[in-house]
Amino acid sequence: AVVSTQSTGTIYHLYRNIRHAILTYWPMVCYATLTTAALHSKGINIMRIIYLMFFAIFMLCYVIARKPLELRILWLWYLLITYAMLCVILLYTYQFDQIQELWTDDADTIADIGLSRSQSPTQLFTQLLVPILVLLSVTIQLRVFRTPPDSETEQEPVAEPDEPEPEPETIESDAAAFERKRT
Repeated sequence: AVVSTQSTGTIYHLYRNIRHAILTYWPMVCYATLTTAALHSKGINIMRIIYLMFFAIFMLCYVIARKPLELRILWLWYLLITYAMLCVILLYTYQFDQIQELWTDDADTIADIGLSRSQSPTQLFTQLLVPILVLLSVTIQLRVFRTPPDSETEQEPVAEPDEPEPEPETIESDAAAFERKRT
């Protein structure tokens, strides 16, 4: 029984260390996918520039706050998810002839946006892979690794069932107490 308890404690300790490392460094994986998205294609286009802007903003926020999931920058993560979805949709739908006809005939403008026609399924796959990886890594960041690394599965104590719960004070009673203190 002693050996089992020691191995269980060792496994739990290992689990806590791995979980802490993942929670601490997963934002770096997101930043790396942003960098890859910004640098994966030839030439400069609007899509790459926007990915670089996201990378610069997140690096600035990370250096200043060191908490990538604070509420004040949480909207940036959701904006990045929206932008990555938009990029995937635009890149994929531009492959269809009917959609391609809706865009301008100026090939330079299309290239400046970042859209191009893929010649093979493999090229289309590599073109879509990077924005999809950004989308997946950021979605995992927000949905799975939302717990900050400092609070390891701590739960608030639950009130005992035989203890009566205190009644919540109302705004009205707070205002009345304030008036009594003033007079």
